[in-house]
Amino acid sequence: MGLLYLWYYYLIIGTILLTGKAIACKLLGMHHNHYQIGYSPTLCRFRLFDVTFSIGIVIPIPWLFKIYEIHDNEKRKPTPIWRKREYPFTKRLGGILGGFVMLYLIATILYAISYYTTNRVYLSIDNVNENGIYVDSTGYELGFRTGDEILKIEGKSYERFNDIKKIMLLNKAGHFTINRNDSVQELVIDSNKAIQEIISQKSELFYPVFAKYPLRVESVIPISYAYDAGIKKGDEIITVNNDTTFFYRDFAKSIQLNRNKAVQLGIRRNNSNDLIFMDVQKDEYGTIGINIEETLKRTNEKKSLLKSLNAGNVFMSNYFNQMCLIFGKEETVKRNGGFVTLGNVFPEPFPFLRRISIILLAYICIHIIPSPITDTRFLIALLLDQFIKLPQNASIWIGWIVLVPMVLYTSIMDLLKIF
Repeated sequence: MGLLYLWYYYLIIGTILLTGKAIACKLLGMHHNHYQIGYSPTLCRFRLFDVTFSIGIVIPIPWLFKIYEIHDNEKRKPTPIWRKREYPFTKRLGGILGGFVMLYLIATILYAISYYTTNRVYLSIDNVNENGIYVDSTGYELGFRTGDEILKIEGKSYERFNDIKKIMLLNKAGHFTINRNDSVQELVIDSNKAIQEIISQKSELFYPVFAKYPLRVESVIPISYAYDAGIKKGDEIITVNNDTTFFYRDFAKSIQLNRNKAVQLGIRRNNSNDLIFMDVQKDEYGTIGINIEETLKRTNEKKSLLKSLNAGNVFMSNYFNQMCLIFGKEETVKRNGGFVTLGNVFPEPFPFLRRISIILLAYICIHIIPSPITDTRFLIALLLDQFIKLPQNASIWIGWIVLVPMVLYTSIMDLLKIF
């Protein structure tokens, strides 16, 4: 199935690049008057503008997909755009960039359509700061505390709570303005250590507080220990084994301890001042059978055409930062792993249209690396050809010389993390 997906994306990307180059060459006057696509025999023929296309047996597989120029009924391999020395440098450059421009336009438009048509609900920092954050052991070690309100990062305000980890990882942010116990403070953390922990230990550092003291029961699962004990919807959980519970995660930890044993809950019902104490058995998973009502509100994202059109650029900026992180100079960052590892840090489901656009945008980012699958190798060959006349297959060797070491490097980083 994975190979089928690769083949599918190859067809999409290849078609877009080829179409973009063809349009650019046509506009720049660098086109031939007769092409054959595929192998002989010719199955059909059509004319587009002043160019004739003969369609043969097409094999849509890398290195087996062929295009020929027809000269007096003789097939010839087309000369690469960068090597068409009869044309000026600027025209050849425009022909090569035509595919990139077409890819960028289609990718950003598809991404914008997906972005604009998707209804999004997110956690704003204002929502989260109503309850503060809940810190795990790594976040505590870095200096955060449960109940902190994160006001600014690197002196700048931000909107979405879920962007904090991305800002820390991709921008190496280490300066936070926080509100702790009604006192605004500046917190400076070791950003490299935070990055290392986020990736290697899959640490969240801190979570939004979805429910705060007192914990209100949203629903009781039928045929559960909580149901048998008499817990009802609307009950407020005040204590667990005589300890006051201020956060849902404290409550969850208390419930998880000593599985298969009973836990005593102090329940307040109908705003009564008297607590009802119930001994509730836990199952083998450490649960009792209730759902807690979330008090944290979500914000509906406002749709903006301009923001949607720029969303693809934002994605590419983050992708570039991810590439810089992998190939950074800091040893702690190098040990984090390759693209597979970093890709797992921000998992999220993608609808079909957005998935296609992300593949195209990611491919644009990868274009900065000269490899056998990117057009950057053609640009390098074009530049070198101005000083040293290169053979026709020079661009292929340029791509492999760069690609092989990079693939080995990132793959080794991921393998080292496994062992």
